[in-house]
Amino acid sequence: MHLRNKITFLLAVWILCAANLFAFPSLDSLKVDVLLLDNGDAVITETRVAQIDDEATELYISISNLNESEIKDFSVSDETGKVYQNIGEWDIHASRSEKEGKCGIHEIDNGYELCWGLGAEGDRVYIARYVVTNLVKAYNDADGFNYMFVARDISGAPDETVVTIRQDNVMWQKEQVKMWAFGFDGEINYYDGAAVANTFSSLDGNPIIIMLQFDKGLFHPATVIDDSFETVKQRAFEGSDYPEESNNSQSLGFMEVIKQPEVLFCVAAILLPFVLLIVKWIRVKKLKNKINDNLLWCRDLPYNGDLQKANAVLNAIKYGKNDYKNLVSAAAVRLISIGALKIEEHFVEPTGFSKVLGKQGKFMKLIVIKELQETRNLPVTKMLRMLYDLFKDAAGDDLILQPNEFKHFVNRNTDRLKEFMEEVMSYKM
Repeated sequence: MHLRNKITFLLAVWILCAANLFAFPSLDSLKVDVLLLDNGDAVITETRVAQIDDEATELYISISNLNESEIKDFSVSDETGKVYQNIGEWDIHASRSEKEGKCGIHEIDNGYELCWGLGAEGDRVYIARYVVTNLVKAYNDADGFNYMFVARDISGAPDETVVTIRQDNVMWQKEQVKMWAFGFDGEINYYDGAAVANTFSSLDGNPIIIMLQFDKGLFHPATVIDDSFETVKQRAFEGSDYPEESNNSQSLGFMEVIKQPEVLFCVAAILLPFVLLIVKWIRVKKLKNKINDNLLWCRDLPYNGDLQKANAVLNAIKYGKNDYKNLVSAAAVRLISIGALKIEEHFVEPTGFSKVLGKQGKFMKLIVIKELQETRNLPVTKMLRMLYDLFKDAAGDDLILQPNEFKHFVNRNTDRLKEFMEEVMSYKM
């Protein structure tokens, strides 16, 4: 692997784990099972495998733009089998202890949040069940729906998400159903008589919107729309590959939204600061170029290879704008250069929902932990040793850092990560 690729790989790992320091609770996976009833209602079961800290108080499912549909029969249980008490109206400002073992519904603009208390910290599994009435509607030419099963900016972005949609007591034939998915990095396929959508990467704030079209006769929907399903499809695809709303029968296209005056004003307000920043950047760049014309450059390691001192100098000439991302990346590359970390190819078995779906394992380039030894030319500072220890402890006994292993480790050991970041930022000019 080239040095540039190593830097990119390690920096990506670091950014991923650092972001999760402030993103509790962290979801390892989200499984959404949708059972469609003959009358068009949907019984939805969401299983969240999560890592819970001692700071957050609740998880919730955001649902909006229901139109003719309603939410009913909401319930929550956990890995112990405990069924949570449904208290009805949910108080989002209640304490963690007040929310523990309870669930409820919080009304928001144009929708609801289905909420429950987190309870004990650690590795947890929550199973939330609810019914969306009239999800499948009858149209003139077909039956179907266009619905957002996972909302944008879900609480605790899951690493892996699978949405499975099937009909009660019916296994669809492939030619009986047409399927489309929007808004996320993944795919939707016909699998074992059902529609299965799965992500290729973390949702990272993106929604999962699914549109299914059924042949007449599979369902007997309670809601009948005097229109064609073709109209639903045209609205879903209008203007953009990813519709802004998933409201079963209406969807504004991207260009229609942009043309609205209030949206134009908001866009202008958002863009103005960026324009001003670009102007300032151009002026600063011209000034730096003028200064650099008379400089003589040296390729020797500054401050005898002390990365923190060198970074402090860079921060000092940025008008007080401190940046430590490059320092952490440089520290990881330093560990590679002295042989403490190596990038090797290893076979990785599928886990979680990937294993359930029968996906094959594959060879991946992984970080392997080696011996950390003092060198004559490059000092092993306290910061370097702390970063090395984080990698080593996260890798476990086999000393091979598996996918997501580093992130899961720091989620469970936030004090260690905070101590490391304090050391990173400790040296100033």
